[in-house]
Amino acid sequence: MHHGALRVLREITIGVPDFSVENYKLCKGCSLGKYTKFPFLASDNRSIGILDLIHIDVSGCMSYVSLGVYEYYVIFIDDYYRRTWIYFLKTKGEAFNCFKEFKSLVEK
Repeated sequence: MHHGALRVLREITIGVPDFSVENYKLCKGCSLGKYTKFPFLASDNRSIGILDLIHIDVSGCMSYVSLGVYEYYVIFIDDYYRRTWIYFLKTKGEAFNCFKEFKSLVEK
């Protein structure tokens, strides 16, 4: 919580220590929370045809398991026209098999 909110909390509850402005020091977590990053530079490297460049991302270990007991997913994005395919995985080890399945699908 922000130090100003902690002062208000101290006034309406019991047991909260004094967080006066004199005792306030900016912590590393607060500094990083306010830190902003610059956007990526625009790239001229775009694919010139369908399926020339595919972006792949494996993500997962979700907080909640799906009804099919899937915890991970792999996503394929075509750079040319941004079409997206997603495959749900039970383990990360299934990602390569999904890639082979995706490759055979798009080659047809």
